[in-house]
Amino acid sequence: MLLAPLREEDSDRLFAWINDRDLVISSAPFKPVERADHDAWFAAIRQRDDVRIFGIRVDERLIGSCQLHSIADGSAELQIRIGERDQQGRGYGRAAVERLLAYAFGELRLRQVTLHVFESNAAARAVYGKTGFREVAAPPETVEIEGRAERVIQMVRPHVVAIHQPNFFPWLGYFDKLARADTFVLLDTVEFSKGSRTNRVEIEVNGEPHWITAPVQRAGIGGPIADVVFDEQRDWRTKIVKTLQQNYAGVEAVEDLVRCGESRLAAYNEHAIRQLAAKLAIATPIVRASDLAVDGRASELLIAIVRAVGGGAYLAGGGAGGYQDDAAFAAAGIDLIPQEFDAPHGLSVLHELLARR
Repeated sequence: MLLAPLREEDSDRLFAWINDRDLVISSAPFKPVERADHDAWFAAIRQRDDVRIFGIRVDERLIGSCQLHSIADGSAELQIRIGERDQQGRGYGRAAVERLLAYAFGELRLRQVTLHVFESNAAARAVYGKTGFREVAAPPETVEIEGRAERVIQMVRPHVVAIHQPNFFPWLGYFDKLARADTFVLLDTVEFSKGSRTNRVEIEVNGEPHWITAPVQRAGIGGPIADVVFDEQRDWRTKIVKTLQQNYAGVEAVEDLVRCGESRLAAYNEHAIRQLAAKLAIATPIVRASDLAVDGRASELLIAIVRAVGGGAYLAGGGAGGYQDDAAFAAAGIDLIPQEFDAPHGLSVLHELLARR
């Protein structure tokens, strides 16, 4: 399934769908549309600056359409329709919503996406809920559909931003946060802290947790993570590979990651994080804080980063206590979303990947 710009030949299918009473009344009042009116709409809709409309295709077959409309001030409204009945209920609607959201928060850098759905449309509400939409507390709104009153629910999906230091072969919770975010920011501008997980992590050795460490030059301690350089006087890469080989099978699958020749800690860790995310089928866009024009400390810095990437919500991990000021986020109009990750262990993701082999 893919989203693609509408083609001229798609007009006939869209015209059929908008005049399909049973299809339309699940989301709006039905009123037959004249061909001339449809043709005028089809010619104009693809040219408007405040609309992005796409066809939903499966093996080149047009099965539906989706759009972001009323795009303004960092917000837009989502609409979707799977028009071909034999393609409904197959998961294409959810996939299309997820891809449209990725476009909204990536390409358009929107802060939030809203939508309206009938309370009685349980299937659609379930799809929206699974893609992160939540109901907005608002005065009741109803619309008349062929003599019956339908309650209309407004839902909102904020652009979720997660921020974390570029850790060394991180644990599972790190990648859970990466997967849940729409944008993930590597916080490489903060001070490197000796003894942190920025250059060390635990794996399993003889059945017990054991730290593996990438030594850094002492001159980098106290400066920003982006500037920290490895201590290459010790062959720590080979040491880690040997430790993994003695305790896990299939180490060749990650050996190239460990032996990466990057001399800077942040660049090395970023390379590993991106490659490991790909192995875990996580496609969240990753950006560096050092590439953003932001400054500040603690929550002030986090808020500035969320705003810089167009975010509307901050995904707060369990380790944020004492660093994150909830009131400051509320005052900035940024929602806080707790990660709530149930960790099976605190070991490196390498343990999870290799222990299963």
